[in-house]
Order: sequence, then C-alpha cells, then structure tokens
Amino acid sequence: MDKLFAAILLTLSSIASVTAFIVGCYVGGIFFGN
Repeated sequence: MDKLFAAILLTLSSIASVTAFIVGCYVGGIFFGN
C-alpha cells in the first residue's frame, strides 16, 4: 500500500510539474508577444 501511494504521489507530482511548465511557457509566450 505504501509503495502504491508513493507511486501515485510521484506520478501526480510529475504531471503537476509538466503542467506547470506548459502553463509557464504559454503565459510567457503571451507576455513576450510570441
């Protein structure tokens, strides 16, 4: 159960960081008029 929880947590944090990266690029593109 602990390993499953750790795997889910790792997956969620990796998805969150990828999403934050994409959103950051999108917002940055708007700011810099790309």
